[in-house]
Amino acid sequence: MTGCLLAGCLLAGCLLAGCSRDDDLLTARLIDNRLTLQIDGQCGPGSYLSRVRIATTEARVLWEVSRESPAQSTPTVTVGSVPAGFREETPAADVSGTIVVLVKTNFSYAATIDVDELGDGHEGQYTLDPVWNELSSVHQERC
Repeated sequence: MTGCLLAGCLLAGCLLAGCSRDDDLLTARLIDNRLTLQIDGQCGPGSYLSRVRIATTEARVLWEVSRESPAQSTPTVTVGSVPAGFREETPAADVSGTIVVLVKTNFSYAATIDVDELGDGHEGQYTLDPVWNELSSVHQERC
């Protein structure tokens, strides 16, 4: 029985590990108290960034931008600075503690970051996990 349980856990772990890939990374840097996000995996118009939402773990939106002009690669976003071709949906509030970063490209992805653990001048890498719900579009292949 224990062997079957262990084998089941290993299989589940392998399946979960297969859900994320190395190019689904988010790099967060805290420089002069400003959070900068590098969003990997933007290799063509279908995978370009169209929305970034920063929220608390209680879903209170701290900052949000969305694309308003034709798609182009936007690999780096600094919280509080609206990237070219985007509009600000929610003005920036204080970004500290544990936050959830929602990124929409060809699908919605999310990562949880503890900003206070980054420390000024440091960076952390996070896996962007797919966000599945009944309204999710079909998951397209990432680059």
